[in-house]
Amino acid sequence: MRSHAERGNEGGPDPWPLTPDPSSAPDLEGRPGVLGRADRFVETEARFAPLARRLLGRTWFVEKLSHALLLARSVGPGLTYVTWPASCSNPTARWSSGCGTSRPA
Repeated sequence: MRSHAERGNEGGPDPWPLTPDPSSAPDLEGRPGVLGRADRFVETEARFAPLARRLLGRTWFVEKLSHALLLARSVGPGLTYVTWPASCSNPTARWSSGCGTSRPA
């Protein structure tokens, strides 16, 4: 018997029902400031490609925060935008900045 990762979504039940399906997300390739979708920057074994796409398929790398803000306004909720250096917008419309490490007291 093949695992969920090996099977992907070949007509059976959704192997990852708690993560949003990226196939319904808008394609932002070619828009100003868009570097690419996060799952396309990941190298993995072919059997894990569906999982990588499912986990990262709604996350887009963009050049600047201004690009992320413009895209968030024009596309609507449901996507996450990541800029360098490490600013992030997620579907809850919350923004974070930095790498999230804590500083020693």
